[in-house]
Amino acid sequence: MYFSAAKAVRELGVPQTQVEQALREAVDWFVAHGYAAPPPAYRARAA
Repeated sequence: MYFSAAKAVRELGVPQTQVEQALREAVDWFVAHGYAAPPPAYRARAA
């Protein structure tokens, strides 16, 4: 899939987050709130 944050950055001034960082933050949130089990070799980041 192709995606671009250019319109959001340009029109809303929303900063673009790297995909890897966004996915990691999502996994952290789901694990922390009990919605998902930690993936194999998962290490929680220090807050």
